[in-house]
Amino acid sequence: MNMKVTSSSSVSIINSKFQNNTNLLGGSIQFIQISNQILISNSVFQYNIARASGGAIYAENVAQIFIQANTKIINNQALIGGGIRVIGQNALQNISQNSVSQNQAKIFGNNIGTFPVDIEIISGTKKENLIFTKTQNDITKYGIVEMYNYQSGSSTNLLISYVDSENRKINFTPDDVMNKLYPQIIIDEITSWLFQLESQDSTQVQLTGQQQINYNQFDSVNKFFRFENVYINANPESNQQINLIYFISKYQKKNIIQLNIQLRQCIQGEIYKQFSKQIQICQSCTGGYYSIQHPQKNETTECQKCPSEADSCDKNQLILKPGYWREQQISSLNILQCDTQNNSCDESNQSNKFGCLDGYLGPICEQCDYSGLVWSKRYSAYGFLKKCFSCSSTQTQIVVLALSGLGLFFYITIQVYAFMKNFQIYLTQQYLRLSNILPISATQMSKLNSFYIKCLLTYIQMHSIVVDFELQWLPQSIFYISDAFGKPNSHIIVNIVCIIPSKIIDNYGIGKIKMFLIILQPIAYLIATLIFFLIAMRIKSLKIKFIQAYTALNFLYIFFQSDQISSITQFLTCKSIGSKSYISTDLLYECQNESYKIYQYYAGIPLLIFWTLIPVFIHYLLFKRQKKLMYYSSVFIFGFYYLEYNEKYFYWEFIRIYFKTGIVVFYTLYKQNLYESHMIILLCIALYLTSLKKASPFINPNMVRLEQYSYITLMLVILIKDLNITFQNGFLEYIYIIIHSAFIIYIVGTIIYNRFIQNNDKLKKIYFYIASKISSKYKYKPQIQFKTFKNWKKIKKNIKQLINSKAVDIVEKNGAEDLQITINQNDQTLKYLKLSQEISNQFSQNALSSFNCIVFSTKKVKSFLNQFENLNKQIPQQKQQKNQALKVIQNNQIDCIQEISLQESKIEELNNEIQEHCEYNQKQISMQFKQMEFQKMENLFKNDNQINQFENKTKKLENNIENYGNI
Repeated sequence: MNMKVTSSSSVSIINSKFQNNTNLLGGSIQFIQISNQILISNSVFQYNIARASGGAIYAENVAQIFIQANTKIINNQALIGGGIRVIGQNALQNISQNSVSQNQAKIFGNNIGTFPVDIEIISGTKKENLIFTKTQNDITKYGIVEMYNYQSGSSTNLLISYVDSENRKINFTPDDVMNKLYPQIIIDEITSWLFQLESQDSTQVQLTGQQQINYNQFDSVNKFFRFENVYINANPESNQQINLIYFISKYQKKNIIQLNIQLRQCIQGEIYKQFSKQIQICQSCTGGYYSIQHPQKNETTECQKCPSEADSCDKNQLILKPGYWREQQISSLNILQCDTQNNSCDESNQSNKFGCLDGYLGPICEQCDYSGLVWSKRYSAYGFLKKCFSCSSTQTQIVVLALSGLGLFFYITIQVYAFMKNFQIYLTQQYLRLSNILPISATQMSKLNSFYIKCLLTYIQMHSIVVDFELQWLPQSIFYISDAFGKPNSHIIVNIVCIIPSKIIDNYGIGKIKMFLIILQPIAYLIATLIFFLIAMRIKSLKIKFIQAYTALNFLYIFFQSDQISSITQFLTCKSIGSKSYISTDLLYECQNESYKIYQYYAGIPLLIFWTLIPVFIHYLLFKRQKKLMYYSSVFIFGFYYLEYNEKYFYWEFIRIYFKTGIVVFYTLYKQNLYESHMIILLCIALYLTSLKKASPFINPNMVRLEQYSYITLMLVILIKDLNITFQNGFLEYIYIIIHSAFIIYIVGTIIYNRFIQNNDKLKKIYFYIASKISSKYKYKPQIQFKTFKNWKKIKKNIKQLINSKAVDIVEKNGAEDLQITINQNDQTLKYLKLSQEISNQFSQNALSSFNCIVFSTKKVKSFLNQFENLNKQIPQQKQQKNQALKVIQNNQIDCIQEISLQESKIEELNNEIQEHCEYNQKQISMQFKQMEFQKMENLFKNDNQINQFENKTKKLENNIENYGNI
């Protein structure tokens, strides 16, 4: 049931109930044209539905409505006014909220719906407060909105919402209006809602864009009407007024809100542009253009095109592509490319700070946040590429540091011991050869591991400094190990930095701290090595003398020298980044920093001179002992630098050292120009290899080849790195790994073979069995037996007899006359034979004196040993005399060794003269003469009596050697 009351003076509804009614307007009752009042008392209106307005009651042009508190209007529904809808003036008088409640309206007015009473305006993203309220019968009322700091000529979105008496924003669906899914009376009301912008003075402000909107511009999700792309064009730095005109319903006239707009001056990212004769605007740089200048009214400026390094540009904002960095965040100048492998620069990443990613800071994001200054967490640099990694706990870092230091010390100790053993082997070989006991040639030095170790160390050091090739897909531990041997300073400092307090780093700078650690580290290892030697000397079974500590000093110098010079040079140099220069080891400080200059002058430069000039001093001392190179003391003090070389080129190791030093210094200074510096280094290596081939300074050709292989390998990996940077090809990375690893494996394998397999027939057979499966070139060769040396000894002793027999055979065959002719024609040959005879006699005398020295020493040893046995049997307390006797023996041996060294130098001089005469007369010796020589040799070895005599002599020599070995 529903009711309709029209054209009445008064209406009263008492003790009534309206329930479950439906109608278009007023679900239960309509009131139209009631001139006096409507009274509703002690009545209930519930569960009524209006398809348009007024879920329970619809009142149009009613004077007054009184609803007493004992009346309930609840749970009713409509599109507008879920409980009551009042059209015209608001006639409701003092209605209790409890009387009208829990009703629903889809568009606005859940309980009581009249018209929208308030407007909310949002300009861009700035929400303006309540500006206008329509009450009673006021037809027109001005409200004022202040809009500050507005850009002239810019596009703005003006958002407007209607608000009902219950402070609820109206909401409807524009599509339902267009498709007429609402009742026509609702459609008519919605379409009457209009908004329009109008300039008060068109000469001062002009509007362009969308100036009028209706229901089509309503956003049902956000519940507002939208003015899109409205342009307010007026002179900057002026105040202008614009009217917002809107219509609420057909019952009301237009409403006006004045918008007071304060226009600011043009700023960065904008330029002044003439809009009309009287109006200038601030035009924003968009669409791939930008401007970072501060525009001036009387200056002509243009928007700049977005640079290729930028990902996007808008106004004064440049968002650089990943991998680029700039000196100033609001500047487009000096856009620089970062290290592409580190990926430390990315402005587009929201978590970046100053264009750098987590852990990085400073110019081109190349420095780690060592103290946690920016990222509130400490980082340290690791690997070739200086990648930043987060520091672990202090306890963990101490453990890692201790293990790294001990591992490096263990490696140094093993290598020093290997060099000492090689020197002992070398001395034994030389003394046996010079004493004419065994015919050991100088080429036996090729079996020593010392040069292989030096060659491998040189390669790893230069590779670590010059190549800097790190692959992302390989385990970092591989580069960690290589870094430890190639750059020991950097390897240890990585962990120490994480332990140093942050305040110290902030106060002094990471560059100074690193420099202090660079000074301290070799000193620490030197002290540890000397302490180790002092302890080892007390262990008699090790037979270590203090003179052998020089070997450790030489190895420590070679081991640390490259990294020391590289690190110090880097500390002394500046790195140009953009328009500024920074300390290379601390990019947070510019080169003009006074505290760094003092540290460079008084610490860096003296240290660089010290590490660079040590080889000059050593070469000077070595040159003074040039004629005493085979002395026991010379070998253990300076043998590290000359044992692998011919006597003529004893200085070649210093050429190797300074060649390596020159490359390290050059690359450290000019590595910013990567391609150019690599090309110059390749040229230098090529020149060195040419001089190496021409001079051939090593005592064995295998050493020359090994040196060549190491530098050729270095050249290849340098070229592969440059190609990989250009083409970014994964295949090149695999080639690099194969070449680099193959060379290191070859060197290490050779060292292991010479140390453990060469002198062990069982291991040697296994080795060659496996190698033969790979290539047929590898065949097992048994160990050279001692008997072979004895046979060569026989041949050497019979050379003199063979020479004499040649002259006899010539006389017998050709006669005296032919011999006279031969002598006349070969006068130089006769002189050579005579000189050879003299030299041979001299050689025999020298060898005999050396041998007598050893025999004499052996006899002395036997006599002393007999005395020791008697003393031990008779008086045990006389052990001190035994020790003194042993010292006498040792001093006697040293004297013999020195005498042998002198004899050898004389023998070498005589051999050089023989060699010159042999070369001069070599072409004059006929093939027939050679055949006769070999026939005589065969006859000699066929003679059993002579062989037995030789064997008896060699047995005596063996006994002498064994006695000498027992000494």
